[in-house]
Amino acid sequence: MNLQTFIANRVDYQLSSVQTDRELIQDIQRHLHRLGFNPGVVNGVWNRQTHYAFSHFKQAHQLSGFGLTATMARSLLQAPLPQRELVTTGAVAASLASPLPRPVPPLPPSLMASRSKTPLSRRVVKTPNLPRVNAQALTIIKTYERLRLEAGRCPAGVLTIGYGSTVGVRPGQKLTAKQAEARLLKDLEQFERVVRKVVKVPLTNNQFSALVSFVFNVGSAAFMASTLLKRLNQGNYQAAAEQFLQWDKAGGISLSKLTQRRQAEQALFLKA
Repeated sequence: MNLQTFIANRVDYQLSSVQTDRELIQDIQRHLHRLGFNPGVVNGVWNRQTHYAFSHFKQAHQLSGFGLTATMARSLLQAPLPQRELVTTGAVAASLASPLPRPVPPLPPSLMASRSKTPLSRRVVKTPNLPRVNAQALTIIKTYERLRLEAGRCPAGVLTIGYGSTVGVRPGQKLTAKQAEARLLKDLEQFERVVRKVVKVPLTNNQFSALVSFVFNVGSAAFMASTLLKRLNQGNYQAAAEQFLQWDKAGGISLSKLTQRRQAEQALFLKA
């Protein structure tokens, strides 16, 4: 059945039931693609990447529950396209948010000073003029993304090379470590553009770079719908920093590597 039929029958499916219905899976994958979430190949197979994309969608639309409900199906069909630039990512994405916030280091003096009478623009670089992602963020990305010097299939079946790069990859293609880093810098340009475009408050280069690492991992659509971005654009840097650690789960399970990555990104974001 497709999503329309599913809604008409008003049947809530356990995930195990969804995974046996290829037509339903394919319809879910098509709408996830339409909304800017990357489920991988639209082939009616419930794979790891589709699971990540669906989890991101539920989080972005504040939908709870396991499996597929009529509310989730209606949201997939009726959710409007984001009004901002959409860029999907080939990197492995994080999934559902952790329900409990974790302690966050105090806000750096450079941001606490924003409450003084000195104009904020004298202490931080305005977002549109920020340079490229910095070395600290590149270290985070390269540490937590698997490096492939020869093209291969990721768990979702997507041909990948370098640090999660999927664009224009050919079977049998090979890279050197230096070429892989150059390709990463090229891939990051689109995520840098997204951060510059959707963040409406001034950022330091450390904050900008931490956000680029985060968006490269979770995807642009998830970032644009996130509480992290909402809090940041409200000027609440501390609350935004807390949100990094809400993105350390995949399939509802906390993963130590994702937790470590989020902690590293958060620490860079808070670095003076």
